[in-house]
Amino acid sequence: MLTYYVKTDEETGYISEVKTVATEGYTEIYVLPSSKEWFTRYYSHYKVENSVAKPTDSGLPDLSVDYLKQVIDQQAEQLIQANESITKANSTITTLQGLAGTLTGQVAKANQTIDQLQAMAGSLTGQIAQLKLSQTVTNTKD
Repeated sequence: MLTYYVKTDEETGYISEVKTVATEGYTEIYVLPSSKEWFTRYYSHYKVENSVAKPTDSGLPDLSVDYLKQVIDQQAEQLIQANESITKANSTITTLQGLAGTLTGQVAKANQTIDQLQAMAGSLTGQIAQLKLSQTVTNTKD
């Protein structure tokens, strides 16, 4: 048993202060070593009965094996769902990367086509200018 020194609330009987050293005005109590963590964290949820700290039901977390197993099962299900979501997201990313590669190739082809069209437009512009020039020369000879 661990020894603590406590003050209790006179109205409620709950522990209001805890010390590990004997102090005047504090009551000596005993706590099981297995309850040390809970007592030091949640001492205000304990009452003193026959010099022993007794937990009350108000607000202390449920530590039963069944409850803890239920919590673990819920978290396992959440992890499974999260893993499935990650797998789907990775698949989508792979698909999008493939599409990006395809689009990059298509953009390169489009740029090449644009370059060819610009060259053809330049050539046509030159041909039109020569045609106009030849028509002007022909019109001036008449």
